[in-house]
Amino acid sequence: MHERNKTIPSIMQKTGLSQKEAETIFTYMIHDSFAVNRTHRFVKDKQWYRDVQILNQFINAGYQKLAQNKKESEK
Repeated sequence: MHERNKTIPSIMQKTGLSQKEAETIFTYMIHDSFAVNRTHRFVKDKQWYRDVQILNQFINAGYQKLAQNKKESEK
């Protein structure tokens, strides 16, 4: 619950999305994180760290695009 309370407002700030939309993204992130961990059998080895790094880049690019789209739609 603690991560949820920190992450959802952060998503909202980064993207300009509503709380409900940010909650949807948070849920997606949690389930996909679990899938990655399960794929690596919950072992945080060199490949796990690389995969997480790539996924974080992917997520951050998505945040940037969502924020850009929000600003463009408000014009």
